[in-house]
Amino acid sequence: METKNDAHVVINNKEFVICGYESSEYMQKVAAYLNNKIAECKEIEEFKNLERDMKNFMLEINIVDDYFKAQDKAVELESENSKKDDELYQLKHEFVALKEKLNKTQQELERIGSAYESAKRQLKHLEEQKESQTRK
Repeated sequence: METKNDAHVVINNKEFVICGYESSEYMQKVAAYLNNKIAECKEIEEFKNLERDMKNFMLEINIVDDYFKAQDKAVELESENSKKDDELYQLKHEFVALKEKLNKTQQELERIGSAYESAKRQLKHLEEQKESQTRK
C-alpha cells in the first residue's frame, strides 16, 4: 500500500502543507504551476480590479483551459504516434520484402556469373580446339 507524502509548498505567497500519494517533487511542481498561473492572471490589468471570488473563478477557468488544451494535445500526439507506428510497420514490411528481393537478385547474379564463367571456359576450349585443328 502506498504511503501519503506531505509537502510544504508556497502558493501565492502563502505556506501550505499538501498531502498526496505523489512524490514531494511532484507536489512542488503542482505548486509552481499554480504560482505561474496566478502570476499570469495578475499581469492582466482587469484581473487586478476583480473581487476575490471572480479572481478565483478566472484562475480556475484558466487552469481548466490548460487542462483541455493538454488533453487535446495528448490525443493529437497519440494519433500521430499511431500513424507513425503504422508507417513504421509498413516500412519494416517493405524492408523485409526488399531484402528478400535483394537476396533473390544476388542469387540470380551468382547464377548468371557462374553461367558466364562456364561459357567463357567453353569458348576458350572451343577456340583452343579450333586452333589445334587449323594447325593440322
